[in-house]
Amino acid sequence: PPPAAPLTAPADSLRQRLPQQTESRPKSAKGTVLSDRTTNIRASVRDTQFELMLAIALVVMIIYLFLRNIPATIIPGVAVPLSLIGTFAVMVFLDFSINNLTLMALTIATGFVVDDAIVVIENISRYIEKGEKPLAAALKGAGEIGFTIISLTFSLIAVLIPLLFMGDIVGRLFREFAVTLAVAILISAVVSLTLTPMMCARMLSQQSLRKQNRFSRACERMFDRVIASYGRGLAKVLNHPWLTLSVAFATLLLSVMLWIVIPKGFFPVQDNGIIQGTLQAPQSSSYASMAQRQRQVAERILQDPTVQSLTTFVGVDGANPTLNSARLQINLKPLDARAARVQRVISRLHAAVAPS
Repeated sequence: PPPAAPLTAPADSLRQRLPQQTESRPKSAKGTVLSDRTTNIRASVRDTQFELMLAIALVVMIIYLFLRNIPATIIPGVAVPLSLIGTFAVMVFLDFSINNLTLMALTIATGFVVDDAIVVIENISRYIEKGEKPLAAALKGAGEIGFTIISLTFSLIAVLIPLLFMGDIVGRLFREFAVTLAVAILISAVVSLTLTPMMCARMLSQQSLRKQNRFSRACERMFDRVIASYGRGLAKVLNHPWLTLSVAFATLLLSVMLWIVIPKGFFPVQDNGIIQGTLQAPQSSSYASMAQRQRQVAERILQDPTVQSLTTFVGVDGANPTLNSARLQINLKPLDARAARVQRVISRLHAAVAPS
Protein backbone atom coordinates (compact mmCIF):
# COMPACT_ATOMS: atom_id res chain seq x y z
CA PRO A 1 0.00 0.00 0.00
CA PRO A 2 1.10 3.62 -0.39
CA PRO A 3 2.90 5.19 2.58
CA ALA A 4 -0.15 7.25 3.49
CA ALA A 5 -2.49 4.26 3.53
CA PRO A 6 -4.42 4.15 6.80
CA LEU A 7 -3.15 1.44 9.12
CA THR A 8 -5.28 1.97 12.19
CA ALA A 9 -8.50 0.54 10.72
CA PRO A 10 -6.97 -2.85 9.77
CA ALA A 11 -5.30 -3.04 13.19
CA ASP A 12 -8.62 -2.41 14.95
CA SER A 13 -10.29 -5.03 12.76
CA LEU A 14 -7.64 -7.61 13.63
CA ARG A 15 -8.00 -6.88 17.33
CA GLN A 16 -11.75 -7.46 17.09
CA ARG A 17 -11.27 -10.76 15.26
CA LEU A 18 -8.56 -12.05 17.59
CA PRO A 19 -10.97 -13.44 20.25
CA GLN A 20 -12.91 -15.32 17.57
CA GLN A 21 -9.72 -16.85 16.20
CA THR A 22 -8.63 -17.83 19.70
CA GLU A 23 -11.89 -19.68 20.38
CA SER A 24 -11.42 -21.92 17.34
CA ARG A 25 -7.92 -22.98 18.41
CA PRO A 26 -6.94 -25.68 20.91
CA LYS A 27 -6.86 -24.57 24.53
CA SER A 28 -3.11 -25.10 24.63
CA ALA A 29 -2.64 -22.48 21.90
CA LYS A 30 -2.92 -18.86 22.95
CA GLY A 31 -3.15 -15.80 20.75
CA THR A 32 -1.98 -12.37 21.81
CA VAL A 33 -0.79 -9.14 20.22
CA LEU A 34 2.99 -9.05 20.31
CA SER A 35 3.51 -5.77 18.47
CA ASP A 36 1.20 -2.97 17.42
CA ARG A 37 2.90 -0.23 15.43
CA THR A 38 -0.32 1.75 15.24
CA THR A 39 0.15 2.75 18.89
CA ASN A 40 2.96 5.09 17.89
CA ILE A 41 0.99 6.26 14.87
CA ARG A 42 -2.03 7.14 17.03
CA ALA A 43 0.14 8.94 19.59
CA SER A 44 1.92 10.89 16.86
CA VAL A 45 -1.36 11.90 15.22
CA ARG A 46 -2.79 12.99 18.59
CA ASP A 47 0.27 15.13 19.26
CA THR A 48 0.03 16.71 15.82
CA GLN A 49 -3.67 17.40 16.31
CA PHE A 50 -2.89 19.12 19.61
CA GLU A 51 -0.17 21.17 17.93
CA LEU A 52 -2.66 22.18 15.23
CA MET A 53 -5.18 23.39 17.82
CA LEU A 54 -2.42 25.16 19.75
CA ALA A 55 -1.21 26.84 16.56
CA ILE A 56 -4.71 28.15 15.82
CA ALA A 57 -5.06 29.51 19.36
CA LEU A 58 -1.64 31.18 19.26
CA VAL A 59 -2.32 32.72 15.85
CA VAL A 60 -5.59 34.26 17.03
CA MET A 61 -3.95 35.51 20.23
CA ILE A 62 -1.07 37.13 18.33
CA ILE A 63 -3.54 38.75 15.92
CA TYR A 64 -5.41 40.34 18.81
CA LEU A 65 -2.15 41.41 20.43
CA PHE A 66 -1.16 43.41 17.34
CA LEU A 67 -4.55 44.56 16.04
CA ARG A 68 -5.91 45.27 19.55
CA ASN A 69 -9.47 45.13 18.26
CA ILE A 70 -11.96 42.31 18.73
CA PRO A 71 -13.89 42.72 15.42
CA ALA A 72 -10.62 43.01 13.51
CA THR A 73 -9.41 39.85 15.26
CA ILE A 74 -12.55 37.85 14.49
CA ILE A 75 -12.28 38.47 10.73
CA PRO A 76 -8.89 36.76 10.16
CA GLY A 77 -9.79 34.29 12.90
CA VAL A 78 -12.69 33.10 10.73
CA ALA A 79 -10.33 32.62 7.79
CA VAL A 80 -8.39 29.94 9.67
CA PRO A 81 -11.18 27.36 10.20
CA LEU A 82 -12.71 28.07 6.79
CA SER A 83 -9.40 27.44 5.04
CA LEU A 84 -8.78 24.26 7.03
CA ILE A 85 -12.31 22.95 6.46
CA GLY A 86 -12.01 23.64 2.74
CA THR A 87 -8.67 21.84 2.71
CA PHE A 88 -10.22 18.82 4.42
CA ALA A 89 -12.91 18.75 1.72
CA VAL A 90 -10.26 18.68 -1.01
CA MET A 91 -8.37 15.98 0.91
CA VAL A 92 -11.50 13.82 0.95
CA PHE A 93 -11.98 14.39 -2.79
CA LEU A 94 -8.35 13.40 -3.50
CA ASP A 95 -8.60 10.39 -1.16
CA PHE A 96 -5.91 11.70 1.18
CA SER A 97 -5.67 10.43 4.74
CA ILE A 98 -5.13 12.31 7.99
CA ASN A 99 -1.54 11.46 8.80
CA ASN A 100 1.50 13.16 10.24
CA LEU A 101 2.47 14.87 6.98
CA THR A 102 -0.98 16.24 6.14
CA LEU A 103 -1.52 17.42 9.72
CA MET A 104 1.92 19.03 9.67
CA ALA A 105 0.97 20.79 6.44
CA LEU A 106 -2.21 22.10 8.07
CA THR A 107 -0.25 23.26 11.11
CA ILE A 108 2.18 25.18 8.89
CA ALA A 109 -0.72 26.55 6.85
CA THR A 110 -2.27 28.04 9.99
CA GLY A 111 0.36 30.76 9.94
CA PHE A 112 0.00 31.36 6.21
CA VAL A 113 -3.79 31.55 5.94
CA VAL A 114 -4.11 34.63 8.16
CA ASP A 115 -1.46 36.68 6.37
CA ASP A 116 -3.66 37.55 3.40
CA ALA A 117 -6.62 38.42 5.60
CA ILE A 118 -4.52 40.70 7.81
CA VAL A 119 -3.12 42.55 4.79
CA VAL A 120 -6.65 43.11 3.46
CA ILE A 121 -7.94 44.25 6.86
CA GLU A 122 -5.10 46.72 7.34
CA ASN A 123 -5.69 48.29 3.93
CA ILE A 124 -9.45 48.53 4.46
CA SER A 125 -8.98 49.94 7.97
CA ARG A 126 -6.75 52.65 6.55
CA TYR A 127 -9.59 53.98 4.41
CA ILE A 128 -12.15 53.67 7.20
CA GLU A 129 -9.91 55.72 9.50
CA LYS A 130 -9.73 58.38 6.75
CA GLY A 131 -13.50 58.78 6.99
CA GLU A 132 -14.83 56.62 4.15
CA LYS A 133 -17.85 54.40 4.66
CA PRO A 134 -17.09 50.75 5.48
CA LEU A 135 -18.59 49.38 2.24
CA ALA A 136 -16.70 51.82 0.03
CA ALA A 137 -13.53 51.27 2.04
CA ALA A 138 -13.90 47.49 1.67
CA LEU A 139 -14.34 47.69 -2.10
CA LYS A 140 -11.49 50.14 -2.54
CA GLY A 141 -9.09 48.43 -0.13
CA ALA A 142 -9.70 44.91 -1.46
CA GLY A 143 -9.41 46.11 -5.05
CA GLU A 144 -6.04 47.73 -4.40
CA ILE A 145 -4.56 44.76 -2.60
CA GLY A 146 -6.12 41.99 -4.71
CA PHE A 147 -3.27 41.61 -7.17
CA THR A 148 -0.75 41.56 -4.32
CA ILE A 149 -2.67 38.76 -2.59
CA ILE A 150 -2.77 36.72 -5.80
CA SER A 151 0.95 37.17 -6.46
CA LEU A 152 1.85 36.23 -2.87
CA THR A 153 -0.35 33.14 -3.06
CA PHE A 154 1.14 31.80 -6.26
CA SER A 155 4.66 32.61 -5.06
CA LEU A 156 4.12 30.41 -2.01
CA ILE A 157 2.55 27.64 -4.10
CA ALA A 158 5.45 27.78 -6.57
CA VAL A 159 7.83 26.84 -3.75
CA LEU A 160 5.87 23.60 -3.24
CA ILE A 161 5.78 22.56 -6.91
CA PRO A 162 9.18 20.76 -6.84
CA LEU A 163 7.86 18.47 -4.10
CA LEU A 164 5.12 17.28 -6.46
CA PHE A 165 7.66 16.05 -9.01
CA MET A 166 9.97 14.25 -6.62
CA GLY A 167 10.25 10.55 -7.30
CA ASP A 168 10.74 7.40 -5.26
CA ILE A 169 9.56 7.12 -1.67
CA VAL A 170 10.36 10.74 -0.78
CA GLY A 171 8.06 12.03 -3.50
CA ARG A 172 5.24 9.73 -2.44
CA LEU A 173 5.63 10.83 1.16
CA PHE A 174 5.69 14.57 0.52
CA ARG A 175 3.16 14.75 -2.31
CA GLU A 176 0.23 14.86 0.11
CA PHE A 177 2.10 17.38 2.25
CA ALA A 178 2.68 19.71 -0.70
CA VAL A 179 -0.85 19.42 -2.09
CA THR A 180 -2.45 19.94 1.33
CA LEU A 181 -0.38 23.03 2.08
CA ALA A 182 -0.92 24.48 -1.41
CA VAL A 183 -4.69 23.97 -1.22
CA ALA A 184 -4.87 25.64 2.20
CA ILE A 185 -2.93 28.66 0.92
CA LEU A 186 -5.11 28.90 -2.20
CA ILE A 187 -8.36 28.70 -0.22
CA SER A 188 -7.11 31.34 2.22
CA ALA A 189 -6.50 33.70 -0.71
CA VAL A 190 -10.05 33.16 -1.96
CA VAL A 191 -11.42 33.78 1.55
CA SER A 192 -9.31 36.93 1.92
CA LEU A 193 -10.59 38.39 -1.36
CA THR A 194 -14.26 37.53 -0.79
CA LEU A 195 -15.35 36.90 2.78
CA THR A 196 -12.83 39.18 4.50
CA PRO A 197 -13.91 42.40 2.67
CA MET A 198 -17.57 41.54 3.29
CA MET A 199 -16.96 41.08 7.03
CA CYS A 200 -14.91 44.30 7.13
CA ALA A 201 -17.82 46.18 5.56
CA ARG A 202 -20.20 44.74 8.17
CA MET A 203 -18.10 44.70 11.33
CA LEU A 204 -15.60 47.57 11.09
CA SER A 205 -16.33 51.24 11.66
CA GLN A 206 -14.49 54.34 12.79
CA GLN A 207 -15.86 53.89 16.30
CA SER A 208 -14.76 50.25 16.57
CA LEU A 209 -11.28 50.99 15.22
CA ARG A 210 -10.74 53.94 17.55
CA LYS A 211 -12.12 52.18 20.61
CA GLN A 212 -9.31 51.32 23.02
CA ASN A 213 -9.04 49.85 26.48
CA ARG A 214 -6.25 49.73 29.03
CA PHE A 215 -4.72 46.61 27.48
CA SER A 216 -4.66 48.03 23.95
CA ARG A 217 -3.10 51.28 25.14
CA ALA A 218 -0.39 49.36 27.03
CA CYS A 219 0.33 47.25 23.94
CA GLU A 220 0.51 50.36 21.78
CA ARG A 221 3.06 51.96 24.11
CA MET A 222 5.13 48.77 24.04
CA PHE A 223 5.02 48.61 20.24
CA ASP A 224 6.00 52.28 20.02
CA ARG A 225 9.10 51.53 22.09
CA VAL A 226 9.91 48.53 19.89
CA ILE A 227 9.55 50.63 16.73
CA ALA A 228 11.74 53.37 18.20
CA SER A 229 14.42 50.82 19.10
CA TYR A 230 14.21 49.34 15.62
CA GLY A 231 14.65 52.80 14.10
CA ARG A 232 17.78 53.45 16.13
CA GLY A 233 19.20 50.03 15.24
CA LEU A 234 18.42 50.51 11.55
CA ALA A 235 20.17 53.87 11.54
CA LYS A 236 23.32 52.30 12.99
CA VAL A 237 23.25 49.51 10.41
CA LEU A 238 22.86 51.96 7.52
CA ASN A 239 25.77 54.01 8.84
CA HIS A 240 28.08 50.96 8.66
CA PRO A 241 27.32 49.31 5.28
CA TRP A 242 30.61 47.43 4.96
CA LEU A 243 30.26 45.88 8.39
CA THR A 244 26.69 44.88 7.57
CA LEU A 245 27.74 43.23 4.30
CA SER A 246 30.59 41.45 6.07
CA VAL A 247 28.20 40.01 8.63
CA ALA A 248 25.83 38.92 5.86
CA PHE A 249 28.58 37.11 3.93
CA ALA A 250 29.91 35.56 7.15
CA THR A 251 26.43 34.27 7.94
CA LEU A 252 26.15 32.78 4.45
CA LEU A 253 29.55 31.11 4.80
CA LEU A 254 28.62 29.76 8.23
CA SER A 255 25.39 28.33 6.80
CA VAL A 256 27.33 26.47 4.10
CA MET A 257 29.77 25.12 6.68
CA LEU A 258 26.96 23.94 8.94
CA TRP A 259 25.27 22.26 5.95
CA ILE A 260 28.46 20.28 5.36
CA VAL A 261 29.09 19.42 9.01
CA ILE A 262 25.58 18.61 10.29
CA PRO A 263 24.75 14.86 10.07
CA LYS A 264 22.23 13.93 7.39
CA GLY A 265 19.72 11.11 7.19
CA PHE A 266 16.60 9.97 5.40
CA PHE A 267 14.40 10.17 8.51
CA PRO A 268 15.15 11.42 12.03
CA VAL A 269 15.81 8.79 14.66
CA GLN A 270 12.62 8.10 16.61
CA ASP A 271 11.83 6.03 19.66
CA ASN A 272 9.04 3.78 18.37
CA GLY A 273 9.52 1.15 21.07
CA ILE A 274 10.67 -1.60 18.67
CA ILE A 275 14.17 -3.08 18.55
CA GLN A 276 15.21 -5.55 15.88
CA GLY A 277 18.33 -7.68 16.16
CA THR A 278 20.03 -10.79 14.87
CA LEU A 279 21.87 -13.71 16.44
CA GLN A 280 24.72 -15.37 14.63
CA ALA A 281 26.36 -18.66 15.67
CA PRO A 282 29.18 -20.70 14.11
CA GLN A 283 28.29 -22.34 10.82
CA SER A 284 28.61 -25.79 12.38
CA SER A 285 25.73 -25.05 14.78
CA SER A 286 22.64 -27.20 14.37
CA TYR A 287 19.06 -26.03 14.54
CA ALA A 288 18.65 -27.50 18.04
CA SER A 289 21.74 -25.76 19.41
CA MET A 290 20.68 -22.51 17.77
CA ALA A 291 17.23 -22.77 19.33
CA GLN A 292 18.82 -23.38 22.73
CA ARG A 293 21.01 -20.31 22.39
CA GLN A 294 18.03 -18.30 21.25
CA ARG A 295 16.10 -19.30 24.40
CA GLN A 296 19.00 -18.27 26.61
CA VAL A 297 19.22 -14.88 24.94
CA ALA A 298 15.45 -14.44 25.16
CA GLU A 299 15.47 -15.14 28.90
CA ARG A 300 18.09 -12.45 29.47
CA ILE A 301 16.24 -9.94 27.32
CA LEU A 302 12.90 -10.55 29.06
CA GLN A 303 14.54 -9.82 32.43
CA ASP A 304 14.91 -6.17 31.42
CA PRO A 305 12.10 -4.13 33.03
CA THR A 306 11.51 -2.06 29.89
CA VAL A 307 10.81 -5.08 27.64
CA GLN A 308 7.13 -5.87 27.12
CA SER A 309 7.30 -8.79 24.68
CA LEU A 310 9.72 -10.62 22.43
CA THR A 311 9.35 -12.38 19.08
CA THR A 312 12.08 -14.66 17.74
CA PHE A 313 12.61 -16.53 14.48
CA VAL A 314 15.19 -19.33 14.26
CA GLY A 315 16.46 -20.91 11.07
CA VAL A 316 15.90 -20.21 7.41
CA ASP A 317 13.15 -17.78 6.43
CA GLY A 318 12.77 -14.68 4.28
CA ALA A 319 15.46 -12.80 6.24
CA ASN A 320 17.63 -15.61 7.67
CA PRO A 321 19.53 -17.41 4.90
CA THR A 322 21.14 -20.05 7.16
CA LEU A 323 20.25 -22.32 10.08
CA ASN A 324 22.87 -20.75 12.33
CA SER A 325 21.07 -17.39 12.53
CA ALA A 326 18.04 -16.00 14.32
CA ARG A 327 16.05 -12.80 14.30
CA LEU A 328 14.69 -10.90 17.28
CA GLN A 329 11.96 -8.29 17.55
CA ILE A 330 11.90 -6.71 20.98
CA ASN A 331 8.82 -4.68 21.86
CA LEU A 332 9.37 -2.16 24.64
CA LYS A 333 6.79 -0.75 27.00
CA PRO A 334 5.14 2.55 26.01
CA LEU A 335 7.36 5.58 26.35
CA ASP A 336 5.36 6.99 29.25
CA ALA A 337 5.76 3.67 31.14
CA ARG A 338 9.57 3.54 30.95
CA ALA A 339 12.29 5.98 31.89
CA ALA A 340 15.00 4.83 29.48
CA ARG A 341 15.05 5.78 25.82
CA VAL A 342 15.52 3.15 23.15
CA GLN A 343 19.23 3.84 22.59
CA ARG A 344 20.01 3.29 26.27
CA VAL A 345 17.92 0.10 26.27
CA ILE A 346 19.85 -1.18 23.24
CA SER A 347 23.17 -0.61 25.00
CA ARG A 348 21.90 -2.33 28.13
CA LEU A 349 20.55 -5.35 26.25
CA HIS A 350 23.72 -5.64 24.21
CA ALA A 351 25.76 -5.81 27.42
CA ALA A 352 23.36 -8.39 28.90
CA VAL A 353 23.53 -10.84 25.98
CA ALA A 354 27.15 -10.29 24.97
CA PRO A 355 29.33 -13.37 25.52
CA SER A 356 31.47 -13.10 28.63
